[in-house]
Amino acid sequence: MEIRDMSTNDDIRLLLCDPATLGEMTADGVHGRFALAGCVHNPDMFGAVEAAPGLYLLPETGWREGAALCVGEARPVGDDAGLGTTVSATQKGALRHRLEGAPCWKGKGYLLFFDTANDYRIIFPRPTREKLAEHYRAFESSPSLRNFNFEYHAFVLCRAIGRETLDGLDVLDVASGNGSFLSVLRGKGAHVTGFEPSESECREAAKSGLELINAPFTPAMLPEGRQYDVVIAGNIFEHVPDPVPFMERIRARLKPGGWLFFQIPNDFNAIQMKYLERSGSDAWFVAPPDHLNYWDVPQARRFVDAQGFDVVHEEAQFPIEMFLLMGMDYRKQPELGRQAHLMRCAFEDSFADDMGTLSRFYASLIGGGFGRDYVAVLRKRP
Repeated sequence: MEIRDMSTNDDIRLLLCDPATLGEMTADGVHGRFALAGCVHNPDMFGAVEAAPGLYLLPETGWREGAALCVGEARPVGDDAGLGTTVSATQKGALRHRLEGAPCWKGKGYLLFFDTANDYRIIFPRPTREKLAEHYRAFESSPSLRNFNFEYHAFVLCRAIGRETLDGLDVLDVASGNGSFLSVLRGKGAHVTGFEPSESECREAAKSGLELINAPFTPAMLPEGRQYDVVIAGNIFEHVPDPVPFMERIRARLKPGGWLFFQIPNDFNAIQMKYLERSGSDAWFVAPPDHLNYWDVPQARRFVDAQGFDVVHEEAQFPIEMFLLMGMDYRKQPELGRQAHLMRCAFEDSFADDMGTLSRFYASLIGGGFGRDYVAVLRKRP
C-alpha cells in the first residue's frame, strides 16, 4: 500500500492515499475512506479523505478527540472513529474537493491546496462552523474602511444596473459589517436587510438606524419565499467554508434577473507573485483562519459563471501591492503601510467628482488580472 506524504511542517503532517491502491483498502464496510493523520494543536479541525476517483476532502466531517490515529499513519475510518459516516449524500456532493499535487503553500499550521474540482485554492484544515462563529462574533471592521469606498461602489452598482437611484428596490446584504454600505444604499432609496454575525458591528450599525440580523447569512431567518432585487456579497466568499452551497443560497434569494454585487480578494495576482519572487517573502495574503478560499481573476470569472451568473460589469480595487515594487516595502517596514494607504486615498479622492473615469481605470486593470480585489456586478441567469 503506497502512501504519499504531501507536506510537513512543525505542526501538521498530511497523508493521502494513492487512488490506484483503493481496491486494496476497505474496512467496516466503508470503502476507500481514510482519516488524515493528526495535528495535536488543533485535533478538532480535521476531516476525512475519500479516495475515489481522486483525492477528496470532506471539510464538514468531524474529528473526535482520542480517535486511534497518529502522525505518520493512515487508517481506514469506521464508525468507531466518529468520522465520515454521518455526512449525507447531498452534503457530500456540495462539500467535496479534489486535491491533486503538492500544496503550493504551507505554514501557520495550515496547508493550501489548489482544488481542481472547484477551480480555486483552499486552506486545510478547515475550522469548524462553531470556531468560525466564535471568531466572527468578536470581529470589528478595520478603521481604514472609508465611506468613499461605499459611495463609489454604490455608484458602480447603480450604473451597472442602469439606474440613478435604487428607489423601491429590495436589497439584501449577506455580510453587512457595520452597515456602512447598506446605509449608502438606503440613502439611494433601497429597502435594506442585512445579516452580520458580529455583535459589535450590529451595535455600530444601530447608531445609524440600521437593525441588522445578528447572525451569519441564514435564509431560514427570512420570510418564506422572500426574494430580493439586489444582493450584496462584499468580501465574504473568502471566509465561508462552503462557497458553492453559499452561492446557491444567495441565488435562491434573488428574483429572476436579479443583481449580485460581488467582491473577493484577487489573490496570487501577478504583482503579488512578482514581489514574492523578488523578496523571498512569505505569502502574507494567505491568512487562515480568516481567509479559507482564494481566487485570482480568471478563477473568479469561472466561479460566478458556473454558479449561474452573467458578468455585467467588472473592475479592480486599487492595486495596493504595487507600492511593494516601488520602494515602499510595507511588508518589511510596517510603518510605511499607513503612508501607502493615504496615497491610495489621495488618488481616489481626486476622482470624487468623476467616478466614471475612476471606474474605467479600474476596469482596465482587471482586464489584465491586476488589482487587490475583483469587483463585479452580476446578473442571475434564468
